[in-house]
Amino acid sequence: MFTTVRSSLITLVVLASGCFALGEVHSRFVYNIEAATEQQCLTEDWPAHQHEAHVAFCDMYLNN
Repeated sequence: MFTTVRSSLITLVVLASGCFALGEVHSRFVYNIEAATEQQCLTEDWPAHQHEAHVAFCDMYLNN
C-alpha cells in the first residue's frame, strides 16, 4: 500500500511540474508574440500594399 501511495504522489508531483513548465513556455511564447506585434506596429514593418489593414489592426491593438 505504501508503494501505491508513494507512486501516486510521485506521479502527481511530476504532472504538476510538467504543467508548470508548460505554463512557463506558454507565457514566454505569448510575451514574444506580443512584443513582436508591438514592435511591428511601432515601426510599421509590413508590405506597402497591406498598409491600411495593418494600421487599422495596430490602432485597435495598441489602444486596447
